[in-house]
Amino acid sequence: MFRPIFRKEIVSHVLSLRFGATFILCLLLVFASIFVTSHKHESDVKQIPARVATAQKEMKRIMDSTDDGKRRLDRVVRYMGRIDVLRVPELSWAAQGLWPHMPGAVRTTIEECEPLGDDTSGSPLAKLLPIPDLVYVVGVVLSLLAILFAFDSICGEKESGTLRLMLSNAVPRDSVLLAKWLGGYAVLIVPFLIAAVGGLGYAWWKGLLEMSASNLQRIGVVLAVACLYISVFFTLSLVVSAATHRAATALFFCLLIWVAWILVIPNLAPVAAKIVEPTPSVKKINTEKIEIDKDIDLRKERLTLTSGELQYGQKIERLKEKLDREGERLKERLDRYFERTVERQTALAETLGRVSTLACWTYSAVALTDTGPDAHKIL
Repeated sequence: MFRPIFRKEIVSHVLSLRFGATFILCLLLVFASIFVTSHKHESDVKQIPARVATAQKEMKRIMDSTDDGKRRLDRVVRYMGRIDVLRVPELSWAAQGLWPHMPGAVRTTIEECEPLGDDTSGSPLAKLLPIPDLVYVVGVVLSLLAILFAFDSICGEKESGTLRLMLSNAVPRDSVLLAKWLGGYAVLIVPFLIAAVGGLGYAWWKGLLEMSASNLQRIGVVLAVACLYISVFFTLSLVVSAATHRAATALFFCLLIWVAWILVIPNLAPVAAKIVEPTPSVKKINTEKIEIDKDIDLRKERLTLTSGELQYGQKIERLKEKLDREGERLKERLDRYFERTVERQTALAETLGRVSTLACWTYSAVALTDTGPDAHKIL
């Protein structure tokens, strides 16, 4: 009896209006997201030579600012430092992650690491309305479509009496549930895979997808995790449908869970982490560093009075160097404290966010495409 029920599920879904709407939405949204992010990725790659040329021009300007070779080198090391142009992740067109918020380059001097290349010349709507990539389409749109596909699979037949007629033929309930799950999920996932393969083909045609073993493996894992993510919502809807007796009730509870997992928990996790693990502001840390410098300078001025030595004697110079090292240690301790508090807050936010399936899917996708927090740590 499994095969007739399985065939019935496929035919009933394919002939329904929701299948046509799902098929069109998958083709439009999945392919359109890859199409748009591919063009953005291509634009980011083309900007790299301009960033390198700008860095070289700035280096030449500083080197030509004085005739003394030693002073030129000192100015470059102290003020110009080293400029590294950030490499565009190969798969950022599949999952943008934190890449749109990353600078174009990083200047590293003996004193600080400064982000460069924040593009403010484009339209402000680019930041106000970010581009929906594959992660967003799968995480939000397809999860909702999975709920709408399965919320009345069982309770709908309860209301119409079809389920009672089916079970009167001594059909095992596990066979009914398995056939409904496999039939409905197959009809849902096929449009997504067709659209995803079409988008990947377009990216390969544009030269953005290199057919290497590493890239193909990562793309394959991303699609596999996406299918697993969609199956979670489909299975949830089927469970709620089996536990309720009316389609309206099942839809209400499914949407309630969807709102909690997709909208509430991911947005509340960082807020809760800030409350539980507060971090000092950068302004406060810099203010404390300034106070440390003032205290060290004051203690240097008092050295001649307390030691009885000449102001420029060797002993005074050694004591001043000792005070400088003490000040550097205190400022390094502040930096380590700030980094530890930020790491604890970030780890707590990630842990709380993993209660949501959307956060789990997002973390997986950005980790596989090198656009997640690990890429952001280079700053």
